[in-house]
Amino acid sequence: KYTTEELTQNALDGIKTFKNSVVLMHDTNTKGTTLESLPDLLDTLTENGAQVLALDETVTPVQHVKAASVE
Repeated sequence: KYTTEELTQNALDGIKTFKNSVVLMHDTNTKGTTLESLPDLLDTLTENGAQVLALDETVTPVQHVKAASVE
């Protein structure tokens, strides 16, 4: 189980080298720290100039597949 600080840092580490990023966080009853980490993560992102946008019907879906299954 990750702490809220670890979740926040993992997300920040994962996006810092990209111009555009999508952060996927699972919201289930067994992942309470995910919800708890969001205020710090969002604050840090916006304080550093990130624009946080919602995913809506205008966003093209991306499906990731294992390379071995791609023809």
